[in-house]
Amino acid sequence: MSDRFKPVRAGIIGIWDYAEQEFRFADGHLVLRGPNGSGKTKALEVLVPFVLDGSIDPRRLDPFSGQERTMRSNLLYGGEKARLAYCWLELARGEEHVTVGVGLRAHAQAQQVKRWFFVADGVVGESIHLLTPERVPVTHKELRAQLGDEHVFKERGQHRAAVDRRLFELGEERYAAMLDLVLTLRRPQLAKDLDPDGLSRVLSSGLRTVDPELLRTSAAAFDHLEEAQRNLTELERAAAAVADLVVHWRIYLCARSRRRIEDVRERQGRVRATEHRLAETQRHIERQARRATEARAQVETAKQARDGRAAVIEALQARDAYKERGQLDDARQTVATAKKAAAQADKAHQRARKALHEAAKREQKQRTRRDQAATVVREAGSALRAQCRVAGHLAGDPVDPEAVQGWLVARRAAVEAVIERVAAYEEALRREEDTERRLQEAAEALRTWHAGLLQTLRESLHLGRLLEEVLDLGATADLSATVTAAWAGLAE
Repeated sequence: MSDRFKPVRAGIIGIWDYAEQEFRFADGHLVLRGPNGSGKTKALEVLVPFVLDGSIDPRRLDPFSGQERTMRSNLLYGGEKARLAYCWLELARGEEHVTVGVGLRAHAQAQQVKRWFFVADGVVGESIHLLTPERVPVTHKELRAQLGDEHVFKERGQHRAAVDRRLFELGEERYAAMLDLVLTLRRPQLAKDLDPDGLSRVLSSGLRTVDPELLRTSAAAFDHLEEAQRNLTELERAAAAVADLVVHWRIYLCARSRRRIEDVRERQGRVRATEHRLAETQRHIERQARRATEARAQVETAKQARDGRAAVIEALQARDAYKERGQLDDARQTVATAKKAAAQADKAHQRARKALHEAAKREQKQRTRRDQAATVVREAGSALRAQCRVAGHLAGDPVDPEAVQGWLVARRAAVEAVIERVAAYEEALRREEDTERRLQEAAEALRTWHAGLLQTLRESLHLGRLLEEVLDLGATADLSATVTAAWAGLAE
């Protein structure tokens, strides 16, 4: 469906010989046929573009641009004294119908023709009535009462603006230019003896004059068209370069993003490792806290034991036997000396055992090296005998310089290997003798330590028993008798 309005019907009431005439359009087209004088030109005068323009200027009414045919003469045709008339045009766009028209009134006693205009939605004969039931044209007041003041106008300019606003939306200047073009194209016999230049002038005269400023602007635009084309070419090249740069930058950003992601993952690994270490540290702190608690408990137990021993010491000091503590101090001194001797003897024993063990290890190594050296000597002797046999074989054969040279090199290498292995064997023998000497020294030191250890242990045992007896003394015990008995045990 078209979005433009098309003429559907047109009508003339009370003008010239047309008392009440209706014209119907076929798809927006109207053909008027008839003999001369039948009113074809008169219909053109009062229909299009009159109902759109509203002007009663004879030069705009007459298709030949004459001044004889006035609207007053059309209304008072045939000797009429006064007459009321209407010209209307109905246009449609789908189901939407709009009717525009002009009302006219002339009187024989007045030279002016009164006009009023209307633009309303509807159809003449249904929602718009231009005739009374007695078939008399309605007055201006009756039409206003029927359509409303907003659809009926007194001024031609208001009418033109209302028609443009409702049907065309061209604007005042373009609407005026369109009416001028229609008036030009309405001229009779326009196609007779068609002159293209004349037709161009006719069309040009019917069109609105082009604004000079618009021409200058157009000329400047054409002048800058080439520059715009060059700029466009430069922009296209720049766009291609930018697209290429975007590709490289995308690759670069992807690689950089991967590196950043790897860094983040590495840092996440470090964070997890740190969290693991923190957890281990926390567990270690908890273990240390438990140990500290246990240590405090042990300290408390030791304090209690110390307090008990202090009580025992106080009880001992309160006894009569404490008065003879000089002898007890001597006994304690003797015990300390014995313990020190026992500790030194134990260290000497440990050193002797360690030396003995190392000597055994060195002896085993020397034996292994001696066996290896003997094996080397045997292998060297076998190789030497094989070389001698080769040399004897060569003595009866023709001399080959290259073979002799190879044999001499091999024999020299074998002799050097034998010399090195003999030297290694002699060094192993020396180490073995040194190891045996150190072993004998260690054994002698061990025997000496053992002899001294027996006496030291014997003394330590009697002194220990003496201390036990001293600690078990009662308040009435005889310290002198007890010490004498202990020394008697040492003498046994």
